[in-house]
Amino acid sequence: MVGVSRPVKRSGETRRRPQELGELAPRGSFRFEQVLRYQVRQASEPVERDYGGRYRRVLALPGGPALVEAGADDPVRTRLLRVRSLSRRLDASESELALGQIRAIYSLDFPVPAFERHVRRDPVLASVVRRLRGLRVACIPDPFESLVWSILGQQISLIVAMRLKQRLVAAAGETVSHAGAEYHAFPKPQALARWTEPRLLSLGLSRPKARYVRNVSGLAAAGELDLEGLRTLTPEARRERLLEVTGIGPWTASYVALRSYGEADAFPLADVGLEVAASAEYGTPERLRGPALAALAEGWRPYRGWVTFYLWCTRLLAQDGTGRGSKPGRDE
Repeated sequence: MVGVSRPVKRSGETRRRPQELGELAPRGSFRFEQVLRYQVRQASEPVERDYGGRYRRVLALPGGPALVEAGADDPVRTRLLRVRSLSRRLDASESELALGQIRAIYSLDFPVPAFERHVRRDPVLASVVRRLRGLRVACIPDPFESLVWSILGQQISLIVAMRLKQRLVAAAGETVSHAGAEYHAFPKPQALARWTEPRLLSLGLSRPKARYVRNVSGLAAAGELDLEGLRTLTPEARRERLLEVTGIGPWTASYVALRSYGEADAFPLADVGLEVAASAEYGTPERLRGPALAALAEGWRPYRGWVTFYLWCTRLLAQDGTGRGSKPGRDE
């Protein structure tokens, strides 16, 4: 497992006793360690952390940021996730929100049995799902985070994209201290909206990426782009609204729909990682792309997004977490 954090207790520091928040049960097969491996596929991942096989993330809650941990009863055949707050005590409403975010992160309510039955119609997909059985789409609870992350990753490798994310989070994200270690939250729109283009360029962002990040941050901070409010819209209306924003193209809109809005059929056509993985699995002499890939994906409906995630992971999880391939995705 990569990206394992092992904080060292400082001399004289009092360790706070964890607050047990509850247990969460998934629908259908679930392999926690496989999803965790995807989440920390880069050791430099600054927001999602692996602590001895347990997942840690700083969640944004009404009372302020809180470090929350989720651990599995069994990492391979997972029947329960046990969730704890490590950095502070949460009241009942915050506890409920934290549990809801962990449920969403691990797609625990997704109808996995129906998905597995559907892919049996396609021998290639059936083989992929058997190999990765228990994998679930790893979601990002905050649409702003997935939006900025997708912008950072456009047209570059995962390694370079993660380096940019690490710098941005360290410079602008809130920090929670626990047991001698610092845990970072992804920056809020209000924080990034104050950043100038030269300051973003100093982190290594290209000029277009800096311009796009400033634009979406300013719109979100001003309430002109209500990313949480978009949850109430139909997928079509949500996509239309996202595509109105400078810096959001079809791939980015689909990526955010899958990773933050839980759209099982969100389909990032023109995704390089998808093209390569689909071509390898289906054994095509030339890389599947454009109309040929779209035609093939018609048989994946209504799970084109989930199939895409599984195909991404045939490459990413086969690399022992190094993530040396290209990050999926591109927007022209």
